[in-house]
Amino acid sequence: MQLKTRSRLPLLLDVILVTLLSAVPSQAQTPTDSGSCIEFDGESWLQPERPFGFDLPQGYTLELWFYYPSDGPIQSLVLSKNNRGFRIQVHKTGMIEYWYGKTEAGLFALDQWTHLAITWDTSWGRLFIDGQEVHSVFTPGRVGENDEYLRIGDEGFVGYVDEFRIWDFAKTRGQILRQMKTPLLGNEDGLVTYFPFDEGIGQIAEELSGKEDDLQFGYTPIEDDSDPRWAINPIPGFAPPPSEVGQIIVPYDPVACDGFLLLEIRDLLKDGTEVRALLHSTVTSDSETLVLSAFPPHSSFFQGSIALSRGTIIEGDGVLQVNDGDQIRIRYADLDDGSGTSRLRWVFVDVDCQSTPWIPTPTWSPTFTETPTQTFSPTITPTPNLFPRIIYVDSAVPVSGTGLSWTDPTKSIKEALDIADGQDQIWIRSGTYEERIDLVDGVSLYGGFSGGETSIEERPAFSESAIRWIYFDEAAYPEYSLSDIEVGEESVIKAFNVHSATLDRLEISGGVATNGGGLYCEYSTLTIRDCTFENNVARDNGGGVYCSTSTLDFERCLWRTNSAYNFREESEIAKGGGICGEASEIRIRHSRFERNLASGKEVTRGGALFGGSSNFLLRNIRFDWNHVQDQVPDYIWPFSYRSYYGSAISLIESCETSVENCLFVDNYPKAAIDSTADSKTQVIQTTIASDEFSLSFGANPESLVLNSILFGEVEGGPNINYSWVRNWPSGKGNIVDEYDLALDRATFRPLTSASIVDAGTPTNIHTDLLNAPRPIDIPGIGQEMTGSEYDMGAFEAPVSGYPGIPVTPIKTPTKTRTPTPTFTQSNTPTCPPIVSYPATFTPIPSAPEPKQAQFRSKPANPKSNTITLYVDSSFSAQGDGKNRRNLFTSIQSAIDSAGKTPATIYIQPGTYQEDILIDGQEIQLIADTASQKRKSIVDGKVPNNRVRLDGYSIEIRGSTDVKLSGFDIFRGRVKSSKSSGMIEDTTIAYNNRMDFPPPLRGGGIEIGQSEFEIRNSTIKGNWASEGGGIYARYSNVTIQDCKIEENEVFPWLDRYETDWDYVYFWVDAFGGGIYALHSSLVVIDSEINGNRANAYEGGTGLGGGIWIYADPNRETRIINSD
Repeated sequence: MQLKTRSRLPLLLDVILVTLLSAVPSQAQTPTDSGSCIEFDGESWLQPERPFGFDLPQGYTLELWFYYPSDGPIQSLVLSKNNRGFRIQVHKTGMIEYWYGKTEAGLFALDQWTHLAITWDTSWGRLFIDGQEVHSVFTPGRVGENDEYLRIGDEGFVGYVDEFRIWDFAKTRGQILRQMKTPLLGNEDGLVTYFPFDEGIGQIAEELSGKEDDLQFGYTPIEDDSDPRWAINPIPGFAPPPSEVGQIIVPYDPVACDGFLLLEIRDLLKDGTEVRALLHSTVTSDSETLVLSAFPPHSSFFQGSIALSRGTIIEGDGVLQVNDGDQIRIRYADLDDGSGTSRLRWVFVDVDCQSTPWIPTPTWSPTFTETPTQTFSPTITPTPNLFPRIIYVDSAVPVSGTGLSWTDPTKSIKEALDIADGQDQIWIRSGTYEERIDLVDGVSLYGGFSGGETSIEERPAFSESAIRWIYFDEAAYPEYSLSDIEVGEESVIKAFNVHSATLDRLEISGGVATNGGGLYCEYSTLTIRDCTFENNVARDNGGGVYCSTSTLDFERCLWRTNSAYNFREESEIAKGGGICGEASEIRIRHSRFERNLASGKEVTRGGALFGGSSNFLLRNIRFDWNHVQDQVPDYIWPFSYRSYYGSAISLIESCETSVENCLFVDNYPKAAIDSTADSKTQVIQTTIASDEFSLSFGANPESLVLNSILFGEVEGGPNINYSWVRNWPSGKGNIVDEYDLALDRATFRPLTSASIVDAGTPTNIHTDLLNAPRPIDIPGIGQEMTGSEYDMGAFEAPVSGYPGIPVTPIKTPTKTRTPTPTFTQSNTPTCPPIVSYPATFTPIPSAPEPKQAQFRSKPANPKSNTITLYVDSSFSAQGDGKNRRNLFTSIQSAIDSAGKTPATIYIQPGTYQEDILIDGQEIQLIADTASQKRKSIVDGKVPNNRVRLDGYSIEIRGSTDVKLSGFDIFRGRVKSSKSSGMIEDTTIAYNNRMDFPPPLRGGGIEIGQSEFEIRNSTIKGNWASEGGGIYARYSNVTIQDCKIEENEVFPWLDRYETDWDYVYFWVDAFGGGIYALHSSLVVIDSEINGNRANAYEGGTGLGGGIWIYADPNRETRIINSD
């Protein structure tokens, strides 16, 4: 390591031999013979000779240690300025009052030392106890000033005080933790007041920074009754004053050498063993890192580390530069000295310029003979971190290490954050971290490492590190109920006043909080990439993410099954199942929202996203199955008036939002996007499919829909132009009331025959949802006009076509029209500059489709009088249904036509908005997958081969040999009484309205006095009072190759009438997945997962998966099922 001054003159290092600072903490809290502090008796104090100004307009930190005995008064002042403005008061209850407010009780214990720190950063005042933030308040004004003397003690304070410090900036939690048990020199950057109270004798406590007056004992310079006294009561774990435990020495008087700085470490606790350490300079981003190399090797003795702490270091290329006359400070930390506690030792080397350098001859070769074992970065100081470090985390290690390498990582993320600062990066190995963390300003978290990487780019593809809050562990709490959880600010990740931080490749799950179950951020700026927010719950707002007065930038993120789920008496509003932004700037790109829920007792907004007084840029996002609704039936809360807005997105209070290249599928039951009249919203190049209502906009003249496809109804008054829309009377270039829109039903991409191809107008958004370029003009395809037209909707049809969707030129009449001007966004939210994204972006894959049927029952022998009928809801006119050219348009009309004659009814895939009744008949309802016909579906709600009922049910009464095959039944159910049959290859999901008279039995399927087989089907996400998925009563039921998952039951409120009033009582809930009452139940090769039996008020929940009411005459078998 070459040492030189800024003047580049030769230098000589004069060596100051410094006695070791050795930390030998005493766990006992009784006085010992080492260290000193100040003891107060209730009528004694310390004060300076002049009034104390405390004029620090750019922020400050005040720190001290105090010891409050159990025999002290109920409350007393530790510090004050004549009890006005500037004061700290402690209470025996463990509560603390200070100039920014007061805390709850229980924050500190009596008869032991407590560290207290108060910070102010010009906006927020915060209180830390033992390094943990316990109180904060927004206070842009400084603490009240007066001309009074600062006093420590008096005002009834009985106890001890030690290590009083004031800094001219707001320290972070990590800075507080690192320095609160370490003695200072007095010349640290930002330190403006320092009283170590180590004199042990005299009438004066010396101030070591040189920037304030000393403190005088009592009222006069001479001893009197107002004097406190010196005491011996050391702080556990605090490094005591110099002792003779060991030494660090420099073996030559002057030390200046090219390539190394030679130290000798003598640890007297090792029976006089001497260890020499070589420090070598390496280049790391124009700063120097010192690497430890011991010679000769003494691994059995030397197990510590050496690091360099700067004097005034100037950046250089492999050359350590200091100002003439400065000191280099070197620290030795012995991590295993036999006492079990780290010992810190410091040596200070003065730098002085001489005309002739002197280079000592080392006693061994400075050449490295073995690879260094550890690398250390410069010690962090309170000033901004000029030397960012990498801190490594691995949950798989048995014991937490220093975090300075993959071979010595910390075990938890929280431990890494405690030592992080400035621009440090925390690299997290893939694994599960069951903890909740507070972000540190400037520190970034990167997950998905396998261990051993030297750069972020080396991480394995598609890897994440999972952070989850164990409180929401379903395995640990199988009878979990939202009502049972005591909610606090238990977000998995919290960012408070974090001006800059990055989250990258993290899975954040299991959080339960009032706001922001996964991530809570306030007054913060975050960049979030490749993260997943899953299964988080907020009682009020933002199930996955809540942000207030913040700027967030999301890219390639997934929100799945998060909930804003309000189940409390005192609050009735739930907002933003996936994310809630209030007074914030939010940008989300290339992401997905899937199956998020907002559910409030009175007002519910935004199944996926809610915005209030915020600006959003939403680009290249898919919204699937997000919904808003209530979580309890009307008979539990009969007097509430519920309002639901925005199945996917709800925007209020002057939001400005741009929705670009987005796809909305199956968000229900309200409009996919709801925007109030005071908000400006533009929807550009977006497809809103499979939604009963597409948009609900207030009458804002600046709201706009352009180049979009809207399957559902539109409410309100947006300006709609160049869009495919149903029943919209106005707008330029729109295609209205055209029911043969040709889209691929699985992907919603345009077929080449679609009228939307080349029917849009140019915009300044030049890519589509898949990041394909716009426009693409295919000769002979679409409307031949200027050649610069965009396709309507989220996708631009490529020249080669989509896989499985061939390009077939069609004859299109040549049209002429005046070219339209290029659209310019006038109200795009003010967000950070958009970074271009590579065209190879692959969207988040869709959720797997329900398991397709592997079992097909053998066809029943057709009876001689069996008839075959055909149904197609999109057929233009009702026919007799006897062939595929003359079809019924509804299923019920075909059933009614069959009468008592056995019938097989083939149903063209599509959406059928009807309740179905099979009454005393032999009917088989089968999806017509054999038909090669692929007609367009009016509302686009179906995959290629499914028959869908959305919000409707099937009832079977007194019928035999009934069969349902190929159905998707959403928000509806199947009910059978005194019947027999089979349900095959069918999905019954999300029937959670519970708007039936209580109790609702069988959220998905109710089987009474019947015999049924259920095969190759999925029963998911249904709610009931008994049998969330399936309810069977006096029946024989066989379930094979099925998935019964995420169904729930809730207690219900019943009543009976007396002579004078009604008496209400709660009835327990049974069988989250299946409830079998006096029934034979056989379950074979099926999965029964994630079902819940919830408790509420006076009702309990029993049987999260299966609840069986035993009947000795009935058979129950569970075979190869989970």
